[in-house]
Amino acid sequence: MFADIEVAILRQLECGRSDESISRSLGVSTRTLRRYLAGMCTKLGVKTRFQLGVSATRLGLLGTPYTPVTPDS
Repeated sequence: MFADIEVAILRQLECGRSDESISRSLGVSTRTLRRYLAGMCTKLGVKTRFQLGVSATRLGLLGTPYTPVTPDS
């Protein structure tokens, strides 16, 4: 679903790095990074970076898939 560079971007966003820092570490321009982010949002059908992070976590793109916890009745 996601290319290696897109997963690398998600992991760096997870660490709280800025766009500028991420783009430098990946060797791409900030504009290119933002295009990747826009494309990833489109793939997951979300509008914000926050929603992107939540969706990526739920899908297990950053490790173990999210399992919602339900309270005991």
